[in-house]
Amino acid sequence: MSPAIPAHIYGKRRTFVATTLSVSILSVLCSLVLHVTAATPKTDAELAQALIGLWELQPTVKGFSKRLITFNADGTSKAIRITNSRDSPRRTESDGKWRVTNGKLIRQVIRFTPANHDTHSPRTISARIELTGNGNAKLRYEDGSADEIHKINQLPSLPPLITKPATIYAPLPEYPLAARQRRWTGEALFECDLRPDGTVTSVGVIQSTGHNILDQAGISALQRWKFKSGGSNVVRVPLRFTMGGVRHRMSGAVISD
Repeated sequence: MSPAIPAHIYGKRRTFVATTLSVSILSVLCSLVLHVTAATPKTDAELAQALIGLWELQPTVKGFSKRLITFNADGTSKAIRITNSRDSPRRTESDGKWRVTNGKLIRQVIRFTPANHDTHSPRTISARIELTGNGNAKLRYEDGSADEIHKINQLPSLPPLITKPATIYAPLPEYPLAARQRRWTGEALFECDLRPDGTVTSVGVIQSTGHNILDQAGISALQRWKFKSGGSNVVRVPLRFTMGGVRHRMSGAVISD
């Protein structure tokens, strides 16, 4: 027969058990509340309201030192990209419209400055919105990539816009026979310094084709180019060497002062 438990000990044990059960139940309830709160998605209206304002994107895209985007309450937006070319920052812009649908940011890009129909045609961008708090968010795109963005109060000082170049004389490079025989191809980005009359004073290679013989062919051709005069002093020209020939894509590359 079990010995009787003294009343004062029994009372303490009962109080301990009751307290333990209360704490356990409270912990479970808190976990459930937190889970429900975390799992509750934001409505499209709430996400749209949170996006209104000016955001800075983390500089993860190669070639850009700063990226900014503004979402206005009237459904318009503007994206700004700033590059550093020979320590001389310049910017490009895109204007469009935006909305939030089913938790996704839908941005329709309508106009680019500079305009370029080859690479800057109107398009629609879709990204899943993840609000991470403290003025931070993440945009997850359909291709699996993502942008981390942070809300800021005002635009920083902006460099001049890049404007579309106009050429007067633009002979394509000769495709070197030795490169063609070896089936060497590649795309390079060149930068030309201009005189006031639009002729080229020097050509530098920003991005190589990977083959010096192709780079030199590009430099030789560009040294003979002439651009419309009017204050521009630097031009960036992409050249692509393929087995089908040489092509150039003027990607809005005149840098304006």
